Amino acid sequence: MQHNEPPVIKIRCIVLDDTKRGKFPKEPLSDGDNSMHYERVEGLLRAGKTAKLLRIGIPAVKGLIKAFENPELKAAASETLGRIVAQHPKSDWEFSVEFFLKASEDADKRMRENAIACALRIALAHPDYDWSGAIPLLMLAFGMEAPIDFDAAGLFRRISEAHPEYDLGKAVFHLAMMVEKRHYGWEDAIVAMGNIGDVSAVPALEKVSGYSWNVQKAAAEALGKIVERHPEYDWGRTARALISFGSFDEGILLEVSAALLKMGPKAVRALVEALGDENVLMRERALHALANMVESRPREVALEIVGMVNGNFGDRLLEIHSSNERMVQGLHHLLLKCGEAMEHAA
Repeated sequence: MQHNEPPVIKIRCIVLDDTKRGKFPKEPLSDGDNSMHYERVEGLLRAGKTAKLLRIGIPAVKGLIKAFENPELKAAASETLGRIVAQHPKSDWEFSVEFFLKASEDADKRMRENAIACALRIALAHPDYDWSGAIPLLMLAFGMEAPIDFDAAGLFRRISEAHPEYDLGKAVFHLAMMVEKRHYGWEDAIVAMGNIGDVSAVPALEKVSGYSWNVQKAAAEALGKIVERHPEYDWGRTARALISFGSFDEGILLEVSAALLKMGPKAVRALVEALGDENVLMRERALHALANMVESRPREVALEIVGMVNGNFGDRLLEIHSSNERMVQGLHHLLLKCGEAMEHAA
């Protein structure tokens, strides 16, 4: 009997020496933290292969930062680094903040501008980082130093929310200008001014009565925050401006009422005087605001109104009565409530 031999299958293996082709080098391309070796970054910079570094992205960053030490590579490294930051602003850049702050003072204008642009983009994406030593640099967001169309209002809104302890008063002038010019970032500018809490923002915030309801609501809330920080300020004009905000939109009225309550007696005088305004809507809003204040701060309202009636305002009441009896009746009702409050306080 013949035994059939099992078929022999021959496999031909071709081993490619990819190491020689540069695909699998014997040495690793990155350090332990996934950063590329500097020698690799340097080689690509010298070869003009910045597009490859852009594709590599974040792992190339530390090598690019180190390349700033080499005058021959500095320009290419700066350009490439700036583009990587622009592409990946939300990555973890905390380790690089100090470098960009130092580079923002570089003697070379282009290097300086790139560093400023990088720092601002990182600050916008990461307002929670420590920017306490970078406020002068952040202020450049309002100027021409950074060669980018930058959201300065958004930056200061986020920084002021993340760091209420920062003194950002110098930014208020620029933020107020955004509001007055109706810049695209004006709503963020309004919120930022409220967070910063500087009284220099008040005139700009008083002028938004003709703007959209959400802008007016944000301005009323911002004014309320500023009142908390500066109760000593003369809030009479602001109180009168507040009652001109919007229609009887509930959201706006709530913020307006909250701000007026914080103003206290100074707001009462302005509101009582507004009862004689020629505009019926202003008179009704003033009465509405006073009614709310009587509910929350009856004694202060009572003392202020009684003092006004006993003073020169008593003569003004006669003029108001001849032109608008309904307003006088409303004020009379307020005085009755004030009297009740005074009795309870006695």
